[in-house]
Amino acid sequence: MAAPKQTDPQFKLRLTPEIKSRIEENAATNNRSLNAEMLDRLDKGLAHERLLGEIRRLESDVAMLMSQTSELAQSLERRERDLFTDLVKLRRLEPENESLRETIKSKDEIIELLQSHLSLMRMAGALQKHSINLLDSILDEAEAGGDEILKRTIANRKVELDNEQEDEFDELFAEMKRMGRIVRISTKD
Repeated sequence: MAAPKQTDPQFKLRLTPEIKSRIEENAATNNRSLNAEMLDRLDKGLAHERLLGEIRRLESDVAMLMSQTSELAQSLERRERDLFTDLVKLRRLEPENESLRETIKSKDEIIELLQSHLSLMRMAGALQKHSINLLDSILDEAEAGGDEILKRTIANRKVELDNEQEDEFDELFAEMKRMGRIVRISTKD
């Protein structure tokens, strides 16, 4: 009687004795055949490639968010200085010229713009923190797995702010708090 034909594609694979020995040890530890162990390794490797692709995409998103946040902070700082200077000038001229009273009404618009910019900054900061936390959790999950190659691959990919970046964010949020006080003082008048 003829042996049944195997339908799975087959190919020959040459392994160094060291690699073959390692795979055989892992197969014995996992109670699998050499073939099953190699298939499991290939499957995990492909899954890790997908995970690394996702990590790279998230890293790119975080970098873009950090860049946008920095640009937004600089723009807000310039605008805030200009608006504050204009507001101070308007307040000085108010008692001297009655016709300026109508112009001062626009301060409410300035304050609304400033408040909306502050709100956008807070949202951008929260989104950036969320993206970094998401990336860190993906990296932690991947790092917690048993694959040493993947652990080494992601070891240097965690996003950590250096002291200068942390100082920048601290200064930005301190400036935002100061602006919040200015807005509150201005709205009382």
